[in-house]
Amino acid sequence: MERQLHIWMALVHGRFKKIVFKEAFSAGLHPGQPKVLEYIFAHEGCAQGEICAAWDVDKSTMSGLIERMERDGLIRCEKEEGDRRKKAVYLTEQAKRIWLPIQKKVEEMERAAWQGIDPARRQAFLETLAQIHENLKRLEGSDADERQE
Repeated sequence: MERQLHIWMALVHGRFKKIVFKEAFSAGLHPGQPKVLEYIFAHEGCAQGEICAAWDVDKSTMSGLIERMERDGLIRCEKEEGDRRKKAVYLTEQAKRIWLPIQKKVEEMERAAWQGIDPARRQAFLETLAQIHENLKRLEGSDADERQE
């Protein structure tokens, strides 16, 4: 059987989980939390909505992740000046200590994944994946529209 896109996507994601999530879960993180830490680490003081947009996660799911992470002492949320409804999200020192070894594992995994692939092919591949993501978002949206009719 020829491996189609969905099979390759599942296989690659499965390998990623085995390599990186093992490190994250051994550090006590729960599903969904590593990507939140990664985003906040690169964007200290970001808003919850920015994290949702970056990872294509709905607001209710992200809200639950943020609440748990705040309760667990991984992040702190501060109300923004001028708009008390918005909160800026920051990593705690505990989260930074947890994230740094995970980040190293992610970097190691990416170096290994790209080994033997020239930069032009890498860029073309990433652009193709981004287009596939947009195509699937449109399909998902049209499916939702059809269900509402």
